Amino acid sequence: VCVAGYGGSGCEPCSQSRYGFVCGTGCSINGNCSGHGRCNGTTGSCMCYVGWSGADCSTSSGVVAGCVGDVDCGGGERGRCVNGTCVCVAGYGGAGGGAG
Repeated sequence: VCVAGYGGSGCEPCSQSRYGFVCGTGCSINGNCSGHGRCNGTTGSCMCYVGWSGADCSTSSGVVAGCVGDVDCGGGERGRCVNGTCVCVAGYGGAGGGAG
């Protein structure tokens, strides 16, 4: 049995718009945090990207969007989130740690 925030046969992290036990519940705020954040896999609340705020991440501060966690930067093996900015490892580049 997977803990909250994980599901599937291998207990993988929930997708961006799902949370709870076995990832069976949609994010409590409009399903996708207005496209400016990620759904917390445990609580269902939005974790806004840098430059966005509010319960549904719909309020812009005019700051360039960044990252909330390593998953936004390629999951750690391609890059890490440091103070809201993706820092890519050698051989990768771009906002999401893509190959380059």
